[in-house]
Amino acid sequence: MKESSCKHCHTLFVPTPREPDFCCAGCRFVNQLLIGEGLNKFYQLQDGQIGRPVGDRPFESPNTDWLEALIERQNRNQSQYTLSLRVSGVTCVGCVWLIEKLFLVKSGAARAVIFPATAEAEFTFEKDSSALLDLALEISRYGYVLEDPNTLTNKKPESKKLLPRLGLSAAFAMNTMAFSLPRYLGMAGDFSYARLFDLIGLISSTFALLLGGSYFFSKAITAIQHRSIHIDLPIALGLALAYLGSLIGWFSGEAHLIYFDFVATFTVLMLGGRYLHLAASEHAQSQLQGQSALAREVELSDGSRKPTEAITPSDQLTINPGQALPVTARLQSCNSEFSLAWMTGEPHPRFITTGSPVPAGAIPLGDSPIQVEAEEAYCDSLVARLTRQESRHASSEHVQQILKHYLVTVIIIGLFTGVGWLVAGQEPLRALQAMISVFIISCPCAIGVAIPLVDRRASSTLTRIGVFVQNPTLWSALTRVRHLIFDKTGTLTLEHPELTNPEVLNKLPDNTLIALQALTQNSLHPLCRTLRAQIVATQNPIPEHTTTTHAALGTSVEIDGSRWTLGKPGWRGHEEFTPLTTDTLACELAHDGTPMATFLFHESLRPQALQALDHLSHSHQFHILSGDQADRVQEFATTLKIPAAQAHGSLSPEEKAILVQSLKPSLYLGDGMNDTLAFQAATVSGTPVADRSLLDRRSDFLFTCPGLSFLPMLFSLASWRRHTVTLVLAFTISYNIAAVTACILGHMTPLLAAILMPLSSIFSLLIAQRKITTP
Repeated sequence: MKESSCKHCHTLFVPTPREPDFCCAGCRFVNQLLIGEGLNKFYQLQDGQIGRPVGDRPFESPNTDWLEALIERQNRNQSQYTLSLRVSGVTCVGCVWLIEKLFLVKSGAARAVIFPATAEAEFTFEKDSSALLDLALEISRYGYVLEDPNTLTNKKPESKKLLPRLGLSAAFAMNTMAFSLPRYLGMAGDFSYARLFDLIGLISSTFALLLGGSYFFSKAITAIQHRSIHIDLPIALGLALAYLGSLIGWFSGEAHLIYFDFVATFTVLMLGGRYLHLAASEHAQSQLQGQSALAREVELSDGSRKPTEAITPSDQLTINPGQALPVTARLQSCNSEFSLAWMTGEPHPRFITTGSPVPAGAIPLGDSPIQVEAEEAYCDSLVARLTRQESRHASSEHVQQILKHYLVTVIIIGLFTGVGWLVAGQEPLRALQAMISVFIISCPCAIGVAIPLVDRRASSTLTRIGVFVQNPTLWSALTRVRHLIFDKTGTLTLEHPELTNPEVLNKLPDNTLIALQALTQNSLHPLCRTLRAQIVATQNPIPEHTTTTHAALGTSVEIDGSRWTLGKPGWRGHEEFTPLTTDTLACELAHDGTPMATFLFHESLRPQALQALDHLSHSHQFHILSGDQADRVQEFATTLKIPAAQAHGSLSPEEKAILVQSLKPSLYLGDGMNDTLAFQAATVSGTPVADRSLLDRRSDFLFTCPGLSFLPMLFSLASWRRHTVTLVLAFTISYNIAAVTACILGHMTPLLAAILMPLSSIFSLLIAQRKITTP
């Protein structure tokens, strides 16, 4: 079926008769809310920009305990407070307008400043005002979440640190060019202001180099210390030699050695190309990364807090519902249900009794905090090993070899040119000028300017269909990928089970729907989340009710003297019952022991999964590696026409990694913590955007589109990018051969270099603008 664009977030999805206009129930709910509240201007400001599907966020009650504590810690002597926070879900100017509008109408609100590029916000409000707390609750209905700083890293984006360098370097470069132009236009060396103009050019170029070039020098020095060849090494070499040669020319009065304008301009070009790379990947991360399920601090049973990394055996921990357990521990409180989907891929909760061990990474699903005793130090836990940050952005061995040969070739040609001119009887300064001109003219402009543009165009094309590149080095790796490896739960399948009999829900009377909404309102159980999304999307919110969770059985609530239950088929509020046998996922709603409805669910493949695999079957092999039960894995493999020998279930994280290592080069798609080691072993990795995840911080790309139809386009763009880069490099090699030949023969002057370098860059950029072809 042909894909359509969601009317709220504009993500591509496959429409169904039941849901023709929106990619998820959350987007439908927020769209109706915006229109009902007269906030249609949101869509005018959004202007069709691809956003993030809303998902379940409007149907979940946000945790604001951390926000209350944060406000409480503010200086009470001030009349106004300003808090800096991140707002998850912000993707466009429309989001900024909406959140600011919702905040400023609240009593005590003074100012709101939100930056859509980073999702960072500053809220100013009066003392004793509940404006920010009220906002946190209200914006959750629109799909936004104020993020707890304890779950976030405070690392400043590198592009943000690079931007002041770029701006100042550009200003000094313009100044350098302005005072170099008179000499190109024929200004004589004995002109009264000639030395002054050269001095101003020297000073301006020096500042441009110190501000912008130092970035490349530091990277190059670090690479040398680690005995590796980095892309910044030839850039730093060209800048350093051009500047040193220009200094010699300035002090000796040899105008043909002065390249100050080149030094400044080249610095800005290289810095601008690097900024494009960093800004693109950081923008995707800031927009799409949700809060980690693993907090940076944990609460002890006595109410105090300590860093997660400082957990030791025997620590008594309090873990809130929805928060991942960072270490293996023993359950001290009453029997509880835990989700292990984050760790093992099991879609069904696991029932754990008091005194039994709880595996690291388990997420409690009850309605109240649990007490556990740590059995290991955090540094020894599986979670610590899986969440250990490892760089996936280092240069590949292929790029290392190219740079190594490139540098060696340029250095040898430059040295032979200088020595050749000396042997031929030329003056040392003329020989030095010829040698330096080789190093200058052969700097990798295409690598620093045109190729970043090619990568940006490819990434922008993917952004329009809901795929966001975080690691620009993935493009070259994608062209080598021959194995596509999928985790099952949440990757091949949708995140939550799908309700297969919605007609039962639609026939329930209003009082029954209210009871069902109360039962599912705060539950983290995956079946309850699915029901809640269906109910709240069509019903008005109701006041919260006090529910009771019965571990491994269900949930109950008292309303107007009647008892309502929602749980396993056959359970109607009694601890002892005879379960009903069902062949599928199901839960039963009962009123005072009388069954009212049975809801059936099934795991659904992501839309267009079969079509995407058919399209790529001639060039790739497919594999499923899952922690879920083997029979379920085989069932999905049969549906997707994947050979049984290439579908494996009940795998540990280590077993997954070993299999992925044996299948290189590969693309791995996963969404759980148990996929972390596999991510590290894969050539390329991708993950669907989730509200609680660690993989989104280490994957090469994220995707918000509910289907898998993006996969053919991903590989098609990688092929387009490879052909375009090949053309750019072919032109660059041809240009360098001609330019270096001119240097060797002594025909290269600062004026000629100033003309040729921009022209070659412009032609490279024109090649980078070639038409994109997609399937």
